[in-house]
Amino acid sequence: MAKPKRVGIYVRISKDRKGQELGVQRQEKACRELCERMEWGVFKVYPENDVSASTTSKKRRPQYAEMMRDARNGIIDGVVVYSIDRLTRRISELTTFLEEQKEHGFAFATTEGEDTQTANGRMILTIKGAVAQQETERMSERVNNSLLQRREQGKPHAGGKRQFGFKAGTHPGGGRTGEGTHPRRLPDAHGPTAQDTR
Repeated sequence: MAKPKRVGIYVRISKDRKGQELGVQRQEKACRELCERMEWGVFKVYPENDVSASTTSKKRRPQYAEMMRDARNGIIDGVVVYSIDRLTRRISELTTFLEEQKEHGFAFATTEGEDTQTANGRMILTIKGAVAQQETERMSERVNNSLLQRREQGKPHAGGKRQFGFKAGTHPGGGRTGEGTHPRRLPDAHGPTAQDTR
């Protein structure tokens, strides 16, 4: 098989709250080093920063979609990723990717050395994809169970800004005096009441 000359590098990181893109930069560096060792020519980088690829995510991945479109149209003749869970954490998406790779004949490599040229290699890759999906689903279950437990204990949602009426780390019974204990009276549209003028 001829060495690909127009490789697309796909890099992705799920969370980058500071927007520094350090994770995708490290992945790109490792992928470029791999291409150099294999003498594959890099044509384009497709970066997805702060974008999840899990089954629980509703975010679209426009760079991934563009890369697959380019692979189908022959604009790129190879795809390189840092690891299989950077490509996707959905087993159905991985299966589709492998089918399209076989149909359109583009090369594929990861820095972890996965093999897609043999049946055994594709099987191992599929197992890794299933493990990656299970990891994200288990994490989601743990988070949901934790939130449910907090609700059952009457505790506020963890994280984010302090809700009105609560001290940090308190539950509804520990509200701050003047906030969560008594409701404030709003002025009457027709003027003060007798109680207001006492």
